Amino acid sequence: MKITFKTDDPIIVGSAIIKGVTIKQSDEPLKNLMKETENKAKDRWDINTLKEEKIFKNYRTLWKKHRMDYNRYRSSADSLIRRILNNKHLYNVNNVVDAMNTISTQTGYSIGAYDLDKITGDITIRNAKNEPFESIGTKKDITLKNELVVADSTKILDLGISTSSTDKSKITESTKNILINIYAVSEDTQNINKALDQTIKLITQFAGGVVAYSEISKNDVACMKEEENQDLGLTVKKSEDFSEWYTQLIQKAKLADYSSVSGCIVFRPDSYSIWEKMKDHIDKKIKALGHKNVYFPLLIPEKLLTKEAEHVEGFTPEVAWVTHAGENKLPERLAIRPTSETIMYESYSNWIRSHRDLPLLLNQWCNVIRWEFKHAKPFLRTREFLWQEGHTAHATKEDADKEVMTILEVYRDLMENILAIPVLTGKKTESEKFAGALYTTTLEALMPDKKALQMGTSHCLGQNFAKAFDIKFIDEDEKTKYVWQTSWGVTTRMIGALIMMHSDDKGLVLPPKIAPTQIVIVPIIFDKTKKETIGKCREIKETLENEGYTVILDDREEHKAGFKYNEWELRGIPIRIELGPRDIEKKQLVIVRRDTSEKTFAKEENMIPELKKSLEDMQKDLYDKAKKHMDDNIHKAGNMEEFKKNIDNGMILAGWCKSPECEENIKDETGATARLIHPGNNVEGKCIFCGKPAKHTVYFAKAY
Repeated sequence: MKITFKTDDPIIVGSAIIKGVTIKQSDEPLKNLMKETENKAKDRWDINTLKEEKIFKNYRTLWKKHRMDYNRYRSSADSLIRRILNNKHLYNVNNVVDAMNTISTQTGYSIGAYDLDKITGDITIRNAKNEPFESIGTKKDITLKNELVVADSTKILDLGISTSSTDKSKITESTKNILINIYAVSEDTQNINKALDQTIKLITQFAGGVVAYSEISKNDVACMKEEENQDLGLTVKKSEDFSEWYTQLIQKAKLADYSSVSGCIVFRPDSYSIWEKMKDHIDKKIKALGHKNVYFPLLIPEKLLTKEAEHVEGFTPEVAWVTHAGENKLPERLAIRPTSETIMYESYSNWIRSHRDLPLLLNQWCNVIRWEFKHAKPFLRTREFLWQEGHTAHATKEDADKEVMTILEVYRDLMENILAIPVLTGKKTESEKFAGALYTTTLEALMPDKKALQMGTSHCLGQNFAKAFDIKFIDEDEKTKYVWQTSWGVTTRMIGALIMMHSDDKGLVLPPKIAPTQIVIVPIIFDKTKKETIGKCREIKETLENEGYTVILDDREEHKAGFKYNEWELRGIPIRIELGPRDIEKKQLVIVRRDTSEKTFAKEENMIPELKKSLEDMQKDLYDKAKKHMDDNIHKAGNMEEFKKNIDNGMILAGWCKSPECEENIKDETGATARLIHPGNNVEGKCIFCGKPAKHTVYFAKAY
């Protein structure tokens, strides 16, 4: 356990009340003072008896301003205990300071208390050089200026409090109820330093020495960095380390966890709820168009997978095979579904006989396995993922073409109107199309790190698979013909896009239409008004649920409001309602938007329209912000020099001669791929690579 006081934060450190410590120094006055203080604090802080005590001069100001009794103060301590001592983790300087800064936001001051009753082992007060406290400086990337650190002996840092004796002050396994109270009374630096000096004097008097420091070793720095990774909040900024920010966010917002299977993740309840909402939206749309859901086997015989040559060539490197049942080798290898065309089309050839059997419009919700060898990234690139795959059969190419574009529009509606992510739609180049398809259409988004992300695809398969699987029908003219087919799908990759696009340094940001929970109610609880406040919050929750909103009432008493604010911001609930006794008196509530932190004071009778407006505004604002990002980061290039200059700044719109060689050369030289062909017919200029007349205008980008 490490306790840190920083004078450059609005934190006053005052006296220490320590119970159960074996003091081997012969400082009787301090022992008596600690005992006396403990007795006075048992039931309630009494300002009348404490007002003459020097160690309480700063606390008196706090008492007068906020009228906080000891029980409430101890409750504040309890909420911080769970954060700091959860799983006996150690926390770094900034984490402790952050915890203190959030524990009493309703008072406007930072108040912290630490209960060390769970600690085992010794807290050791270290010998150090007799140098003044002010000389503490910085080393490497760990800032130590104006900090006082007490380190747990299980991971001692060579800095902090010195002692003139070899004796140690021990906190043993049996020690209970040790409190260190930190009083916040002013943001004035002078007063802060006075209180800090007072605390240093008391602690060093107890320790029998003076405050000093010694150099930090490499192991100390490594230890502090290890502790930093255990922070409950995000420790990196989105703008500074996008990859690490994303990795921390998906775990700390409780969206996903890693599993013992390489490349596979665990979908936690919130991320799976997001997927369910995506699924419900698409399912409703495609069923309205006449599609039905089915389920086909996970295992595909090798003979089926190899029927369509181009298709199998495209998927062979990613296929996982089942070769044994127990100890017995199987007579034929079974592929674990990388996609379902082959297993489904075997049945289609049996089901389709006449034009009356068409169109056949089927969809499957399932998981697939593609044994990616690239670095796994949760939701974006994993060996197992969830998706839907639609497979349809039609009598004519025109019907198949129409199906492709209809589904593309279903996807675009989900992405733009529900996920608030703008997309570009169009055809893929030949080299980028789906293996075995006649052509592929795509929906491409531009992420905040200026890389493109393929959000979904809709393919016209032509008659390639129909011929391979002998899917024929007798048409109205009594001629036997092959069907025309489509396939289309979106995956849980959209969850990754959602996280990356909207979230910030505080945590997850979700558009209201896709958020599993739209509103969280946080009551401001005081002992005298607790019953009334929570009762009113329950009444509001019921009203909102009757209006169709998803709501959480966070009435946990072990956490203060500030802790809850931070937690729900991290987890991305779009709207927070704050309600305290004063709000009840005024018949109002506070509405806070997650994306902007904007606060609105709404009268109780106007609650529903105000919430509706806030949610609608947030949904629109998130889309507009993402659309501006895309528009601002699409650049035109007339030559390779301009192309290379801007390729790390978003998408490049450039001419292309339709040569696969030029497309491959661009990829080799820049790392950018052709994302989609611009849907417009007005093609001007020359190929960006070879200089020949352009046949298409293409969006190029680096991509996930």
